[in-house]
Amino acid sequence: MNQELTTRQPFRLSVEELRRSRAGTLGRFPSPDLYELEEDEQSYDTRSIGTGERTRVDEKTLSTEAPADLWDSLYEQDRTPWRSAGLSDTARRLLACYAPGPKLLEVGCGVGSDAESIVAEGFQYLGLDISRSSVRQAEAAHSTQHTHFACADFFHWSADASFDVLFEKGVFHGLGGLQRRNRFVRRVARLMRPNGVWISVCGSADQRRKDSSHGAIYLRDLVSPAEVYFEVLEVVKAPYGLADKNREFDAWHTAFRLRNE
Repeated sequence: MNQELTTRQPFRLSVEELRRSRAGTLGRFPSPDLYELEEDEQSYDTRSIGTGERTRVDEKTLSTEAPADLWDSLYEQDRTPWRSAGLSDTARRLLACYAPGPKLLEVGCGVGSDAESIVAEGFQYLGLDISRSSVRQAEAAHSTQHTHFACADFFHWSADASFDVLFEKGVFHGLGGLQRRNRFVRRVARLMRPNGVWISVCGSADQRRKDSSHGAIYLRDLVSPAEVYFEVLEVVKAPYGLADKNREFDAWHTAFRLRNE
């Protein structure tokens, strides 16, 4: 499906529905600061950032998310079929329409394929990735005063500041289950400035390609955890935006704004 499909209201829950289902007796949207890792639901894994540090991830994650050393190996061998062609027209338009300020964080930046086109739109760019190899390549290819990169696990990274925009392409659809997605959304919310915007590009599972593997989720699996902390501004189904056009597939391009309630 190459034609853009834009929608708003059908994918939004009412405030009262969210308060009843998510906030319980609090009677308000929960603060992301209230929810840290639940120790009894976690187990240790030393593979997640490739440095031997003990980090906590759930058992479901261990079987579905690739460790950092695997990403390093793939980048070093240039086996990266997921490489982006740069900002798609849809992603560029969402940034232009909804970004409240210039400070932008890209989670899962890879080799920085989108960095140049994001900076060209006037943003101050920081790219974050778990792979040291990809970050080294990104720094070598995109060294400007408005472009910076860091290697870290987003779930454990300590940011020095908050951001107007968080952009991620292909990260959310690769997370290992509901608990991991909920944690990701909370992390995003904690890093946002007031009225901050999260732009997500996720493969659509509606018509998953059978001749080429790619990450994909149903829209509900993106919107449901996101709406606890974010208002849905716009949802568009459009091509993902791969450098290899033969592997192209449909994706959800979604703009969320941080709730201030």
